[in-house]
Amino acid sequence: MRVRHAEDRHRTIDSEKLDYVPASFRILQTSRLKYACPACHEGVVEAPAPAQAVEKSLAAEGLLAHVVVSKYADHLPLHRLAGIFARHGVTLAPSTLCDWVADVATALAPLGAQLRREITASAYLQTDDTPITVLDRGGGSFKGRIWTYLDP
Repeated sequence: MRVRHAEDRHRTIDSEKLDYVPASFRILQTSRLKYACPACHEGVVEAPAPAQAVEKSLAAEGLLAHVVVSKYADHLPLHRLAGIFARHGVTLAPSTLCDWVADVATALAPLGAQLRREITASAYLQTDDTPITVLDRGGGSFKGRIWTYLDP
């Protein structure tokens, strides 16, 4: 539980407390070098941009992962997540977060398709049909369903 530093080896521990350091936002900057012929300045070549999980997105992979985990693993609605971000000084509309979730789903679609092929190729398959309430963008709600498949 304790992070030890080199100078700590000569100290005695009187007590320990568990602390929480809130998540933080940071700006990741990418610099790409450009090269050109010094004599004629023709044929400018720029290093390729690094690959992204969601092309042309302003959100880095860590932020995208946090949004998706918060929504699906922690069951946190996107409007509440936007409020948490606002308390950290980052204003993001819930619709932007929703778009990011959709972009991540699209990026992960090939992985989901491969999982589906492997599971449905099984000789024995278990399934579960769970009804859920889905919030409608118009302000109401409707019944949705989640189907879970398991290859034991």
